[in-house]
Amino acid sequence: MSSGTETLFTAAEYEAAALTYYESLPLEHFMEATDQSLQREIALSSFRVLRTRQSGVRLYNELLFQWVEDGEIQRLVPDNSLFLTDEADDVSRTSFNFELETGRPLVDMEWISDSDLRKDRPGGATFAKNERIKVPYYLCFHRATQTFEVFEHNGTNYDLMPTEPNGRYRIPEIDLEIGLKERWVRFWHRGELLPLPDELAVQAAQKDELLGLQREQLAEQREAIATQQEQLTAKDDEIELLRAQLRELRGS
Repeated sequence: MSSGTETLFTAAEYEAAALTYYESLPLEHFMEATDQSLQREIALSSFRVLRTRQSGVRLYNELLFQWVEDGEIQRLVPDNSLFLTDEADDVSRTSFNFELETGRPLVDMEWISDSDLRKDRPGGATFAKNERIKVPYYLCFHRATQTFEVFEHNGTNYDLMPTEPNGRYRIPEIDLEIGLKERWVRFWHRGELLPLPDELAVQAAQKDELLGLQREQLAEQREAIATQQEQLTAKDDEIELLRAQLRELRGS
């Protein structure tokens, strides 16, 4: 990270540097295996749900990080990066430039392919960069081997976090738990699994079915009440008739 004696780049210079970096990327950079693609979509879908329950949470997809070391711009592109921010949704970004920002990422997530196994795990370049910029939590997952780890920064380097008794890693800042379910990384908020679109559809269908049953029960109850009311009215008429007959007998 830059020191106070180093020359900071302007926002325009960072923007130009981001564009140059993007244009330099080879075509194979944009290729992604199906496991990584699906895991990324799981994360994005989960945090869309989380944002309906907790404000100030945002998950970015391949957001370019830029910062200065020894007068040179350094770069990192996490697969997903979780921020605690009140930034509006319509704010457009090409990069997150540490020297110009007050906020910081909370969790960086790497969905590791076979070719990136060394780079993204401890001892690799991606791991080391996250360590240097002191992202509080670093998650890496290699689905083929089910290697799943979350590290917490201690101010100097990363320590592997212990799991909770339920086998999940906990991010206390947002009461989030991260663990494996059916061989994929999933997310729990306040103990509740954040559902995916298919799961939401099933939940909606179940709620519709339950609502339908409740409506049927309510209709049956109303019908029963109406029948009882008719029976009471008939008994009232019968009683009134008996009273009338009694009055006639007394008057005769």
